[in-house]
Amino acid sequence: IRAFVEEYRYAASRVAEAGAAGIELHFNHDDLLEWFLSPLTNRRDDAYGGSFEKRARFPREILAAIRAEVGRDLTVGVRLNVEEPMPGGYDAEGGIAIARMFEETGDVDFIHAVVGTPWGNPSYIQSHFYKPGEWAHLAGAIKRAVSIPVVYTGLVNGPAVAEDILSQGHADVVGMARAMAADGELLAKAREGHAADIRPCVGGNECISRRYVDGLPFGCAVNPHTSREVDGPWPAARTRRSLLVVGGGPAGMELAALAAESGHTVTLWEARERLGGLINLAVRAPTFDRYGDYIGWQARRLERLGVEIVLGRTATAADVLAAQADSVAFATGT
Repeated sequence: IRAFVEEYRYAASRVAEAGAAGIELHFNHDDLLEWFLSPLTNRRDDAYGGSFEKRARFPREILAAIRAEVGRDLTVGVRLNVEEPMPGGYDAEGGIAIARMFEETGDVDFIHAVVGTPWGNPSYIQSHFYKPGEWAHLAGAIKRAVSIPVVYTGLVNGPAVAEDILSQGHADVVGMARAMAADGELLAKAREGHAADIRPCVGGNECISRRYVDGLPFGCAVNPHTSREVDGPWPAARTRRSLLVVGGGPAGMELAALAAESGHTVTLWEARERLGGLINLAVRAPTFDRYGDYIGWQARRLERLGVEIVLGRTATAADVLAAQADSVAFATGT
């Protein structure tokens, strides 16, 4: 324990030396410090376990060591699970007690309220099975119990959800991660009054599973530019051509939009009477409605770009040849 306290102190000194503005410690998502705070996982019978005060001793020693090292030059915050929704864990009232304890130390400048675990329900990276900002009211309960600022993060998938959380007084600051991966211009579009143009995060967690399950590079199911920002803006066409895209599912819609954004003249044929392909089947399942939001966003994007969309058009070889496009792309998918 003494070695860990020293490690945290040393790390804080390095952060200060690097010139960062602050430090946030993880007391959440089954990290070491949450395990000490939790009556579920802290089974010690010495000075670091048992009563609430003893379970909090290790985290308090770390915070005191960090504050002694950096003084008041750095902001120090705590990312806290607002509750542990499993038998034996602390409940929402327990989360409030922990937050109050942190404030009383005088070593904590803000509380970052979150939920979840890598193993249970809800996940620490909540998917579309849950409502946007579903646990913000728990952050609000902490905000009403302490005087230091409270941050809320958890399935905030756009500026409207963030504004709602703030207006209800559930937090002073709202955090977004996956929504920013889906559209890196989210804040600029919201500020300029173009929230409808924000590419919607569907909460499918492709960004997570690609890297950690499939072993693929980081990416986003709805945005092919994500993780490629270093390549710069999407390029303009050197030679403008006409493109016929056959298939109006997710791939065909994205290809048509990207080509149009490059400056090409694009026509999109879809055999059915609506765009979206098999996603139109998926959105009929409970909690998959945000996938429909994505299709609606793509349709508005295609219209704005001037893509000619022909619905109910089944492509035959003769039809494709008669169209006399410079290039033809088949996006008939499954």
